[in-house]
Amino acid sequence: MATVEEAARGVVAALNGINYLLAAQWVADRYKQVFAKTRARHLRRVEQLYVPAAINTGTATFTRDSNIVTGNAAAQAVWTSDLAGRYIRGSIVWYKIDAVLSGPQLRLEKKFAEDTQTAVAYYIVSRFNALPPDARWIGDGVVAMRTRRVLGKLSIEELAIEAPARDRVGAQASIYSEGQSVIDANGKVCKSLEVYPYMTTSEVYSYVVYPSPPKLKLMDQLPPEIDEHVLREGALVDAFRFKMAQALEAGQIEVAATWRNEMRTQETKWKHWMDDAVRADRGVDDLTFILKRANSPITSRDDITNAYDYVMSRWPR
Repeated sequence: MATVEEAARGVVAALNGINYLLAAQWVADRYKQVFAKTRARHLRRVEQLYVPAAINTGTATFTRDSNIVTGNAAAQAVWTSDLAGRYIRGSIVWYKIDAVLSGPQLRLEKKFAEDTQTAVAYYIVSRFNALPPDARWIGDGVVAMRTRRVLGKLSIEELAIEAPARDRVGAQASIYSEGQSVIDANGKVCKSLEVYPYMTTSEVYSYVVYPSPPKLKLMDQLPPEIDEHVLREGALVDAFRFKMAQALEAGQIEVAATWRNEMRTQETKWKHWMDDAVRADRGVDDLTFILKRANSPITSRDDITNAYDYVMSRWPR
């Protein structure tokens, strides 16, 4: 299988005066360019998301215009430091927990803006659950592993319209949405998933993630879905630009113009090569798989959750 080194060697062989390591850098950059704007199928993987259970042990006191929440002894027993970043509700509105203080007390990110609530029931939930830092896109199917249920998908705006107060806690989750960006435990900015209704039991969800293209190193093998010569052709664009800059610095205007023309021609070719690389990565289109299973009845589950399931449930067995 071809490596970054082999592609870089081809660039160096095509032009004199090209630095070997610089050529390898160009090859790696062109790989990222090809798959930065598409869901690269050779990179996709199945991940699992753990969502902790909602907490409602004991009671809590909320004071209007204060960002401090005080719990009774039962609540304090379960208020640990890992609750920072989750959300608490004592009446109607969800408030983000900024920190767990000694006592312990909870410090809210925003002041409590409702009537004072004394020793009332509450809920603490994990609203926005961090995905891996390299997750750029996720697939359209999120599955609750314990119940084997496929969740419906809503955008963050649609979910805000459907459930503006997010008032349901305890029911089985049925919807997911890509939520706001969050900071994970390692301080990295990540995408997040909001699973709703919030549940009083912890759950694990399975999903497909399409990560950002990795930064290839010199001896890394190229994915089997992309040919070495494709990246070499892309790296030649950078090589011609480099030669043009060298000629300009040397005052060789006509030579620089020649390299500029070569660069422009190579850029046009590279656009076609990128399209070919993306098509090769896609392989058999997902629609093909849908058509291939269109004549098979429901066998693994009996729940009817969409029009397809309804039609297949009436198919002769």
